[in-house]
Amino acid sequence: MLMNEPPHSPQQTVNEENKKTLIKMNFILYLQPSSSVEFWRLNSAAGGRAGAMAPPLSASRIAELQAEYFAEDVEVPPAAAAEWSEDRLIAFLENGGVEPAAPQPLGRLARVACLHGTAGNEKILRMQVAKLISELKDEMVFDVYEGSSMILPGNPHGDLMHRYFGQKEILREYAPAMADAEGRRIYEPEATEEALLDLESRIASAGGCDVLLGFSQGANFSTLLAARAAARVGPLSSLRCLILLAPSRPGWVSQAKWRDLFCAPLGIPCLIIGGEKDEAAGSGPEEVSKLFHGSLCIKHAEGHRPLPADRQDAEQIVQRIRTFLRERCPA
Repeated sequence: MLMNEPPHSPQQTVNEENKKTLIKMNFILYLQPSSSVEFWRLNSAAGGRAGAMAPPLSASRIAELQAEYFAEDVEVPPAAAAEWSEDRLIAFLENGGVEPAAPQPLGRLARVACLHGTAGNEKILRMQVAKLISELKDEMVFDVYEGSSMILPGNPHGDLMHRYFGQKEILREYAPAMADAEGRRIYEPEATEEALLDLESRIASAGGCDVLLGFSQGANFSTLLAARAAARVGPLSSLRCLILLAPSRPGWVSQAKWRDLFCAPLGIPCLIIGGEKDEAAGSGPEEVSKLFHGSLCIKHAEGHRPLPADRQDAEQIVQRIRTFLRERCPA
């Protein structure tokens, strides 16, 4: 479903001079020199199977990561190219050539804290990601934390959301959205800090979370919550990973209130989903990817929505999310 954060400038694409393209199974992978970000674009016409896994790491990409992490002297196992994800290789290089221990089993169902988009609510988000929740209902608990504020009069998405979901829906947000001079998303600091503290309190009171999943404004706020957790600010120390659906261009990382939280890439594993035709998020998924070490960004062919309407594309993304979460939150 469309909507949520107001539009930015037209979507920016990966610089043609700096990308290498590899077609494998059902994806196109953009490899960016001097970046630890993987970019994928769904390519349904390629006829790949649903849930296709990532193509192998190329020798040149492995060498780039070794140089980036000052690990040229670290011998990379031959199996890494064919079997490892990029974030697994990065962790290996950062650990001096010793593979970090696998995440400890939780011994329970993983808890996923879900944040909706502007002019949304729990009911709407559950409808928007129903396929994902259905696939993982036996493995994870999905808790939706609504924004404490109702949208302001004149919110550009209110009429559209009411048309799709009914006039009786109470539409909420975490904080009013603004834009900086470059069209990037920013937020009023005091209202946003209040919202972050409120979310942390509610999530902690419910038993904490292992995963943050956010759509649009919810994805933006998830990056702030993750950055606070990484800096040992707030109670979300058990956070293991993020799923960000259609995040905005991150102007908030340059705001004085949160600039120090993003002075270096965050080490929390992050999977980002975006749309090629998403004029609301624009280049947000690509820009947000750079806030995290070894993040994976998958692009589908549609617009501003949590999951694509195309069933095959939606199935591929749901399976990729499932694999990502299983690896980081084993039962």
